[in-house]
Amino acid sequence: MSKTLYLISFYFAPLGRADGVNRAFLTRYLADLGWNVKVICADNPHGLLRNYQTDPSLLDVIGPKVQRFGVPYQAGIRNELACLAHLKPDPFSHWVPAATAEALRQIDGPGVIYAVVPPISNALVAWQVAKQKNMPLVLDFRDNEFRLPRLCVEDAALITASTQRSLDDMQAHYGRHGDKRRDMVYFNGYPDLETSLTPSVTAPANPLRLVYAGLLNWEQHPAILSQAANVVRRRRQDLDGRLQLDYYGPHNYYTKLVMRRDRNDGTRFNGYLPFAQVRKELATSSMGISTLVAASKTYCIPSKVFQYLAAGLPIFAVTPPGALSDFVERTGTGIHMLPKPRNAIADALELLLDQPELLQTMHYRVLAQREQFSLRSQVVRLDSSLQELLH
Repeated sequence: MSKTLYLISFYFAPLGRADGVNRAFLTRYLADLGWNVKVICADNPHGLLRNYQTDPSLLDVIGPKVQRFGVPYQAGIRNELACLAHLKPDPFSHWVPAATAEALRQIDGPGVIYAVVPPISNALVAWQVAKQKNMPLVLDFRDNEFRLPRLCVEDAALITASTQRSLDDMQAHYGRHGDKRRDMVYFNGYPDLETSLTPSVTAPANPLRLVYAGLLNWEQHPAILSQAANVVRRRRQDLDGRLQLDYYGPHNYYTKLVMRRDRNDGTRFNGYLPFAQVRKELATSSMGISTLVAASKTYCIPSKVFQYLAAGLPIFAVTPPGALSDFVERTGTGIHMLPKPRNAIADALELLLDQPELLQTMHYRVLAQREQFSLRSQVVRLDSSLQELLH
């Protein structure tokens, strides 16, 4: 049977947030493994509350190997507000009918129907199409999602998740028995990289430059690091620019209400940059910042973690115990701190300033292990599971 995969994903290239970047490389690597990939995605979306920055270079990533079918999308302001008020589960629900119709038009042979979750609209489109076309359904949980119809998940031939904690949560909630299923974990991983962008392991950590690249919001609360850095600056008068924090991400209410207060000579909010430019910034950095303070998110490892590893950077993680803390501690590729007390985070920053050999040791560990976390290596594992569905 032909290796054809129909991906249902509201976010896709050229949308430049993590969802768009990850989906672009996922489809390209599947295509490189011989899959005929067709994508049903939103076309030129705009919103009242959400960020939709684009990165046209991602269209070069998918190239001619991946067919992209954009479904026109008009801003659903009512849906966004209703979702914010918890009156609707998904701000993209009005995209479902047009996306379903387009998917049914584009299916011209057997294959696999593949939906990235969230948003739940992706799963609802894929479920309807899979039933009408009698094709296997795959639900790819990049985040936990508890609001899908139970039958939708029961009908899936395969579910995947971004961490083992997430897979356990989804199997338990929807009553799937892991020992009787093909269900699997594959990390978000990182795209192929230019090794020349990897910082030198012999370079001194002077200044100690920490970089955050990604969405800035209250769930992640990356300002925790800038607040801790300000504690260090108040403690010490000898820094002379040795501690720098740079944030790269889209402007939103969080950046206006929270990030603005911590701007100074050592902490800068630089706004959104395309993925290729972010990689260049990472190449001149000491560590990557990953904060995740919401208890509801402790099952996940943010995509930015793997982008940092790709650049050879150790991780400065601030999060309650969970998948991210487990990962950093198991691999020894960074430092894990609890969100409170803030003074303890400041202590960790001072330790890195005073003992740069600790940073170098973590850097060596990153270089020794990072290949196993590449997205291409993860997609090779996914490919094997997908092929089983075709037989």
